Amino acid sequence: MTIVVQRSLAQDDLPVTTALSVRFGIAAVVLVAVLAVRREPLAPVRGERLRAALLGVVGYATEAGMFYLALGEGSAGAVALLFYAYPALVVLIEAGLRIRPLGARTLLAVALSSLGAVLVVIAGDQVEISTLGVLLALTSAACFSVYLVASNRLVVRSGARVTAAWVAGGASTALLVVGAATGGLEAPSGALLRLGLNGLATALAFALLYAALTRLGAGPTAVVMTMEAFVALVLAAAVLDEPVVALQVFGGVGILGGAALVSSGNTKAPPAP
Repeated sequence: MTIVVQRSLAQDDLPVTTALSVRFGIAAVVLVAVLAVRREPLAPVRGERLRAALLGVVGYATEAGMFYLALGEGSAGAVALLFYAYPALVVLIEAGLRIRPLGARTLLAVALSSLGAVLVVIAGDQVEISTLGVLLALTSAACFSVYLVASNRLVVRSGARVTAAWVAGGASTALLVVGAATGGLEAPSGALLRLGLNGLATALAFALLYAALTRLGAGPTAVVMTMEAFVALVLAAAVLDEPVVALQVFGGVGILGGAALVSSGNTKAPPAP
């Protein structure tokens, strides 16, 4: 859903700093409210607070900004197609840093999930993008890969929801500062509903992301996250009555196969000391 909403906002020429600062701000408020209702700590444990905030300020704000700008340079399908390079990048980074061995099961899971995502995207959307869009989408994928690995190594003792809240808050703050400094903030009067829905979806996605990182590690989490392409396909067919072609069905099977391999054979990499 977030890709579709952000594509529509980019087509309406809503500045990236406005769209994303509101998105992450709403997500942070929702997550803090959930923490308060559940009487959970509102801050990460000592030693991880600055790390969590910087993951949002530097990591996610940069990744999301590049992704949003890429959506203004090409179709949503083309941007998503390039962005789904991140599971392979995460696995390579972990192998290069000797965090997790590069086993046959991992390689097969990445191959299945990546191929499945490609099939779902190219069969269901126009794939049109400029050279600048390609660079922006690949940069976004690289930033997200580093962000996942760093999150899994730097914030290991705090709860998933509180970490997600601080990352969202950090990203929103960074984008607000950049927008104020560059004149890129404007009243999103015609996009409040879309921004609200995007913020709620982001809050849920952030919380689930950090819960998965705690249980699986960065590489397997990246593989499982390609499920979003399959879920988007199912929702489009069920809610929007969009047709599903055979190629997309094969892609969905590949994504499910990669996720199944991860869940059946995952051994979480040890966190950083």
